[in-house]
Amino acid sequence: MRPCFDMTWIGVGVALTLFVCVDARAEEVICDPENPACVADPEPEPAGGALDEEVICDPENPACQQPGEGSEAGDEGGGQLTAPDFSEVDEPQVTGALVRGSWGTSLGVDTAWQGDREDVFEVGSGVDILTSVELSASTKVVLSGQLRHWMGAKRRAPESASWLEGSSGRGALDVRLGESYVQWSKGAYFMRAGNLVTSWGATDLTRPADVINPKDQRSFGQVGPAAQDGVLAQPSIEAGVGAGGVKLTGVFVPFFVPDQVVLFGRDNALAGPRSPLAQSFPVVGLLERVIDPSSWEQTQGLASSLAYPDEGVNHPSLGGRLSTTLANTDLGVGYFWGWDRTPMTFVDPDAAQLARILTEDEEFFQDFDFLALARRNPELFMLTERLSEKQAAGEEIFVTEYRRRHTLALDVARYIGPIGVRADVALSPAQTFATLELASVRRPTASGALGLSYERVSGERQLAITLEGFAIKPASASGGVTQRFVSDEGERGVGLEPVVIGDGLYGVAGGVVWDIPVVRANLTVGGVYNVSTRDWIARAQLRRGLTDQLFLNLGGVVFEGPPPSESFTLGGLYDNNDSAWFGLDGVF
Repeated sequence: MRPCFDMTWIGVGVALTLFVCVDARAEEVICDPENPACVADPEPEPAGGALDEEVICDPENPACQQPGEGSEAGDEGGGQLTAPDFSEVDEPQVTGALVRGSWGTSLGVDTAWQGDREDVFEVGSGVDILTSVELSASTKVVLSGQLRHWMGAKRRAPESASWLEGSSGRGALDVRLGESYVQWSKGAYFMRAGNLVTSWGATDLTRPADVINPKDQRSFGQVGPAAQDGVLAQPSIEAGVGAGGVKLTGVFVPFFVPDQVVLFGRDNALAGPRSPLAQSFPVVGLLERVIDPSSWEQTQGLASSLAYPDEGVNHPSLGGRLSTTLANTDLGVGYFWGWDRTPMTFVDPDAAQLARILTEDEEFFQDFDFLALARRNPELFMLTERLSEKQAAGEEIFVTEYRRRHTLALDVARYIGPIGVRADVALSPAQTFATLELASVRRPTASGALGLSYERVSGERQLAITLEGFAIKPASASGGVTQRFVSDEGERGVGLEPVVIGDGLYGVAGGVVWDIPVVRANLTVGGVYNVSTRDWIARAQLRRGLTDQLFLNLGGVVFEGPPPSESFTLGGLYDNNDSAWFGLDGVF
């Protein structure tokens, strides 16, 4: 099984983080048939390890066959079961059913304790239940339910003698539909419809071409199914045809589903106390001050939700992908016309200054005396008067809206000996980026990744090493390419730079998954180093099977980077959030 990584954009496209996840379900051996280093061991190991292994073929490789495919019913030897013939069945019937569950819970402890209003303790839990029913040889129904829960204790003052002094416990609960769909196939034709995850691209870590589904960066836990939350399923339909080694797939997404982010109230919030966004966008800090902590989770998307595209017939997204295998090389090209999930935002400077005054005045939140507030801040009357005049003249004080985004994606994958080589390129003529100046910009953008991997799988033991280089390059605001594709001069953002990315972000990411044979444990290590911004993130986890269904996890994450006062980077922004965790996960 390849390591499970997800490096995704957080929230409004301003942050990049790396999650390395370990499957909380029963381990299964996944062999790419083109990888000569992958050897499926027919003899399962004794109890306490993984369940029986399964060889899963790459669906884009027409030469790949599951064990037993192509055999005749009367063949002898090999011990392979032949699939029953349903060609004479007129009515659907249940031919097989599967019910599977996985769970996980972890306790995280902040090891830095340097910043104000930090969550010293966090508890995250998740449960997934999946049911799969084969109605016939050509039709299958999959239903998946997901429950996520988070609890935190916020440390109000860094000088507190007690960890919990002045703390306020908070929680969040999310019950949602996972990937659930009806799947049908007949000959060369196939279709899936329901709540789907549509993955494009070949790379394992950065996946620049994976632009169809919304991202979830709320972080409900470090182990179990919640650790794999990086992409959310959404209502959509996939249909296509495959013949002669070529597959054409179309995807239709009828409704807009936003990214799920944390703006305030948690350590991983984009506009937390250390973030420059808290100063540039003080409305977020004001919300945190006036709203009861028990309602913080429900108000995260309040501002951006006002501009969600409605569920009308003019707002769907659609795309198509053509893939084939030539000379033992997988090739794919796709085009997607959808919504940029980073909103275009504008806040009037006077409104921002007014919010900043309210947020920074501690006495006001003690007595809520507006006259005393005005006496302490004489400019308050002038600001409110100017805002009233602007509103009377029809000027917009706060604007947030989503724009369409076109994406052309190219991907290549092949094996050279035991080494897998994968490359992705994504091109967008106009992509939205947030800035620190209370504005958003749109620029033509090229994103790419080149990865190398080595996987050695034998029975239940695996060793997987992955290394990727990545780059994101927006065009300059005054360049001819930007003028060609972004007609509005104000949206080009002359003199403004996208936050975190700047004039270009590039770096390396890597990971190792190793089944340690002596102690019968799984070690997962991953990290990302942004060369252009000089910050890095590293994560490690050790997972040990106590029984066939119960696993113990120990892990930690470290952030390093320049302080936010010098440069807005991920490692620097979350430098106070180094943590260690203990967790349990299992299957049922």
